[in-house]
Amino acid sequence: SKNQKTERAAALHQAQQEYSAVPHSFVFNRGRVGKNVRQLIADVRKVMEPYTARALKVRKNNSLKDFVAVAGPLGVTHFLVFSKSSSSINFVSSRNPPMTSGAHCQLVLSFSPSSLPQVLLLGAALQPFSAQPGFVPGIAISQVQDLALGLVELHEVNLNNIKRCLLISYDAETQLLDFRHYSLKVVPVGMNKAVKKLLQEKFPNMSRLEDISELLVKDINLSESEAEQDGTHNVLELPQAYAGRGNMKAQQSAVRLTEIGPRMTLQLIKVEEGLAQGNVLYHGFIHKTEAEVKEILARKEAKLQLKAERRQKQEADVERKRRQREAHREKSLVGIRRKRQQDGDSDAEDPGAPEQQDAGEQSEESDAEYYRQEVGEEPDKGESGGDRAPAVPSSCCHQKEKGGGDTGRNPPPRPEMATNLSHCENFSSFQESLWPVLAAQFPAALVGNGIAVYRFLARERSWHSGIVYSFHLAFSGMLYSLSLPFLAAYYYPPKHWRYGPVLCKLERFLFNCNLYGGIFFVTCISLNRYLGVVHPLRVHGRLRPHHAKVLSMVIWVLAGTFSAPTLFFAELQEAEGAIECLGSAVPQRLQEFYPYSLVLAALCCGLPFLLTTSCYAAIIRTVFRNPHLSQPEKRKVGILVGVGVALYAFSYLPYHIFRNLNLRRRLLPPGTEDCAVSRTIHTTAQVCKILVNLNICLHPLLYAALADSMQSCC
Repeated sequence: SKNQKTERAAALHQAQQEYSAVPHSFVFNRGRVGKNVRQLIADVRKVMEPYTARALKVRKNNSLKDFVAVAGPLGVTHFLVFSKSSSSINFVSSRNPPMTSGAHCQLVLSFSPSSLPQVLLLGAALQPFSAQPGFVPGIAISQVQDLALGLVELHEVNLNNIKRCLLISYDAETQLLDFRHYSLKVVPVGMNKAVKKLLQEKFPNMSRLEDISELLVKDINLSESEAEQDGTHNVLELPQAYAGRGNMKAQQSAVRLTEIGPRMTLQLIKVEEGLAQGNVLYHGFIHKTEAEVKEILARKEAKLQLKAERRQKQEADVERKRRQREAHREKSLVGIRRKRQQDGDSDAEDPGAPEQQDAGEQSEESDAEYYRQEVGEEPDKGESGGDRAPAVPSSCCHQKEKGGGDTGRNPPPRPEMATNLSHCENFSSFQESLWPVLAAQFPAALVGNGIAVYRFLARERSWHSGIVYSFHLAFSGMLYSLSLPFLAAYYYPPKHWRYGPVLCKLERFLFNCNLYGGIFFVTCISLNRYLGVVHPLRVHGRLRPHHAKVLSMVIWVLAGTFSAPTLFFAELQEAEGAIECLGSAVPQRLQEFYPYSLVLAALCCGLPFLLTTSCYAAIIRTVFRNPHLSQPEKRKVGILVGVGVALYAFSYLPYHIFRNLNLRRRLLPPGTEDCAVSRTIHTTAQVCKILVNLNICLHPLLYAALADSMQSCC
């Protein structure tokens, strides 16, 4: 209901606030420390559990900034850093590491390593310490107290939740801190071991007894310490009922402390301000006078001022060089414009030419000059005595100077010499550069899918639905790869189809049939996983392998039906002396092919993508809500689903989108086409085709290699 959702959200918000308010710590080492110190770090991490990074990995190239960078987002408030020198082991405690106002306590310690068992920390108790005013070592005590105690209020905490105790003792004479870690156990007082064993569901040794009553009457196995009652100075009345196993709430109990380590003796060396900034507030061995401190601060201020001056000089030099580059660029542009104006001035090229010439003679000279540059020969002289340039081939086009303008020496051709083809229609040069990629993708796709097919046929004995779909997907990928050699040979420069019209139609048909067959089988795999994960009880015993086989045959029929019009549209076309095998249609049938291409994009690509995405979204939601799965298992499923959707979204979808955009720009009226945009669309469409081929190469790794694990979720 709405009230339950509100209460759940409020409880979750309160829990998050309480969790974020508890001190969190990083315990790690800096430099090489050795086996004993690494064991000590592991023991200290267990002391600080559960609010510490238990599996924190420290690498050689990690700096202190790396830990500071992740401390803020993770809510870490304390750093406990261990390092080792030739004479001692150093322990640095930092509070609020992301803040510069945090205090550092570097402590030299000696320790007795002990194995810390895995214990449950439900609460923590620490006797508060009060340092004398102005006594700097009290900072270390209060800092460790804040870290261990956290938000535990001694007058409010439930004593039955206390399972461990961290005791810190300061010796004023030696100025040493003793660090001890204990586990708490409550035992009954005033009864012998035999009765205790009975209450604790243990069986005492009764071999010497004649009757069971002797177990309660005689003091068998009774130690002297158990027979003696504690004095009044050792008896404390607690405000809460502190009961343990084997005793009642109103009964007197004894609290036993068992040391579980680590045992450390710490000595305060120095206190620094900030995080590794070097400003020492207190030092245990080195003492400086006020004059020495002022001198050190003056030297530090001078260094900072010198650093600021150098930075200002560096910024000024950078700005000066930038202005010099801008001025040089302006001068270069002025010179380029002046050069273009001089090259385009016909009077400067031929100052002795008359100002006015006959229009017909000027036109004939222009045609003759154009013929010399295009053909490379002198034009034949006509009977009229003038040079008459014959009509040049229609493939000739305009020539431009380096500056970009048409010069007087190269006038545009006359209308009878103009070409009928637009210079934006042919982008074969980029396709010719793709043949090495296609040649490399052919063996990868053929071998990968072939191995997958062989593995299914030779090793898989019991085929479930997932394996059936994976087998047909690998088989379609293997058939698809057989069209890649013809495509690579076709793109090999100069681009030319050498295999006739029948193979042209067959190659295009196989390309589309296996492409859409693979899309349909990927969709079937996602649907099969959806039914097995989201609705396992509904489909259990209802979906059989023969159902998957029948559906696979239907998919092959659908793929062939949708690809059949390709046999009609695919034709050969001659352009610039080369034969092209059109993957779409000739210009006369382009108006008919464009709607067919839109239908393929909608029904064979868009609809399967929506089904695949919806199925995987439901799978992710179901898996991440399952409390019986571990985080690594959930992460594995998320990666598998994400890779599958990403391969679909970055290969099939862009291919169909840019293929239709390329067809649309070919339908534009002459003169309205932007060459730069057309070239970009055509180039992107070819790159998307390469991505589709790459997707076919990766399918065996994503689906066939994981076929064994499909049965557990399908």
